[in-house]
Amino acid sequence: MTDFVDTLTDPIPFWTKSWRDQLARNPSISGATSLALLKEHAREKLGKVDRVRLALGLNAESVRLAAAPTPERSFSNAEWMRVAQLVDEPANPTKRLNAYLLRPYGEIGPGYWAPGTWELRASKVSASARNFALLIDALREFTTEEHEQVCRRIFAGTYFAATAADTARHELLAARLDTLVRRTDKLVERVLSGTSLEQLYSRTAELKDMALRAGKVSSWWPYYDRNEAIARDAALPDPYWDVHYDGQTTTLDPDNPGYRFMWYPPLDWFNTLVHLPRAYLGCAVWLPSWVDKPGVEIDKVGRLMSELFQKQVTLTEERDLAARETRIAASPLPKTRTATGTPEERGLQYRFPCEEGHCWLVIYPAQDRKGLCPMLYWSHGEGGVHVCSLDRHSMHVASKVHLPCEHGVMTLADRIEQLLNDPRRLLATEWARTAFDLQDNPVLASERLD
Repeated sequence: MTDFVDTLTDPIPFWTKSWRDQLARNPSISGATSLALLKEHAREKLGKVDRVRLALGLNAESVRLAAAPTPERSFSNAEWMRVAQLVDEPANPTKRLNAYLLRPYGEIGPGYWAPGTWELRASKVSASARNFALLIDALREFTTEEHEQVCRRIFAGTYFAATAADTARHELLAARLDTLVRRTDKLVERVLSGTSLEQLYSRTAELKDMALRAGKVSSWWPYYDRNEAIARDAALPDPYWDVHYDGQTTTLDPDNPGYRFMWYPPLDWFNTLVHLPRAYLGCAVWLPSWVDKPGVEIDKVGRLMSELFQKQVTLTEERDLAARETRIAASPLPKTRTATGTPEERGLQYRFPCEEGHCWLVIYPAQDRKGLCPMLYWSHGEGGVHVCSLDRHSMHVASKVHLPCEHGVMTLADRIEQLLNDPRRLLATEWARTAFDLQDNPVLASERLD
């Protein structure tokens, strides 16, 4: 990262103005508006994306309220259903609750390569817009938090939280990325004499499948680690991904809440990433909830952005063309600076250690195995790596994730749009430059050695 902000006498006004500009570029629908829109569709059935997303959101809020130290009113699922007037049997008030709450797969699944159980639960979520609205309204009785903030969390990524202009913009961005993926795939096919990216991925998956059958750990992403050999007739883990289902608060892929989330030893993702077609986006952060509260002091957010930028580190790519090796290295951590504000103001992610926050656009097989697609690859350091497809739903949530960069405050969606519109064709150039690294991944390299 450059140190241009250090040349300013006082960087806070720069970040404060940048935050105001970002809010002007990305005016979001209020939580109250989203709820009102849901009520307007009370007689209609919700689509799969919306009902699953709302069920994940309501589950997260119920867990939050149950753990609250001093709730406004003692919270329980039974009381919640009574307030929402959804109790059919007084003796069993929570009978219908499972139709409106959906716990993340990781909390209930039998194993990360058996997602069928979770999908079955997701298919049983209610499609009643009216009842979801009643449950969301009923939350007012149990929290001192502003209902606006609660609604924003619940509705993120749904049809009810985006304007028609937002939806059109996100659909266009997703379509442009898909087009660029196809062009990059054709480029590789021309240069490598009929071997496309998709074929390279397919061959890698076949070899990993064979290794799993032999009881071996894959030599490249994902790192399966089983203590016993897989039975000949057993269902194999997905050869592409180490599948986990995380909580809804950081999910960028609501169209398939079983989105991909990978756990590695710290920093191992550096060596994994160098074999993927990739383009660097920057250091992203999911801002603490107080930032979006109505009436928040803008200069307070400016201080947070200034500190986030100062804590970023620079990544450098070291390529050895003769040895066909690439490494990504992090610069030394910046000098420790005194953190200002309360822990709540700073949020849990107020700093960027060298392995956290960095994100890329990568090309990878689509989750339905129908071709390749653009995906976001977002490092959370010791917390693993989030990888998700980028369609209009996830683009909407990406517009809530922020990048403090040399240009000021941007969202992930802003940054992707900036790369696509750059006259130097930066994204196309980066994908073309790194697309050929896939053929040197450890799995294919081992096959050549054998």
